[in-house]
Amino acid sequence: MGIKTFIQAGVMAGVFAAGHAYAGKTYFGFELGSLGYDYAKTLLKERGSVFNPGYGYRGDMSLPSIRISADPVFAKYGSFSSGWLDFGPDRRLYQISATWKNAGQTFKVLRDALDGKYVKKDGGCKQWGFDTKCTWQDQNGRVIIRLHRNDFDFQPRVTLTYTWRSALSAVAIQKAHIDRKIKERNAKKAAGDI
Repeated sequence: MGIKTFIQAGVMAGVFAAGHAYAGKTYFGFELGSLGYDYAKTLLKERGSVFNPGYGYRGDMSLPSIRISADPVFAKYGSFSSGWLDFGPDRRLYQISATWKNAGQTFKVLRDALDGKYVKKDGGCKQWGFDTKCTWQDQNGRVIIRLHRNDFDFQPRVTLTYTWRSALSAVAIQKAHIDRKIKERNAKKAAGDI
């Protein structure tokens, strides 16, 4: 192995290690970027959650999701409605989303906590009619945090989403591949009749 190859291998190992070292940060007890799909199911069982792991992007399990309908950790912040854990093509957690009913107090508590811990992005909170949307990022800019309050409905809701930015490119590529497969399948199915 030449010195150039050795240096390249060292640089790649360092980049890989740095990405995974950072990925260990937890949000509501879930590690973005490192929590695997199968272990997430075990973790949810251990904490007494009610969940369904049978979801995927447009029904395709190459981008699996877990729908959470009850969870003691999320329930601490208000009347928990539902949550989602979304996994990338590597079956690692890249997005956490949770929704609560009765948005008023939950929104205030979460917004105040996020304001004190993270850096506001895109001007912080913006309001349009019955919608309020706030955006933060962690100190390194690797996690985008969005808080959305919708008061239009008879049941106001607030949704909090954490997204690990490093996975977005691979997820977008996989979604495009899935969309293309579905489009081809649909075209083949109807081609003889139209």
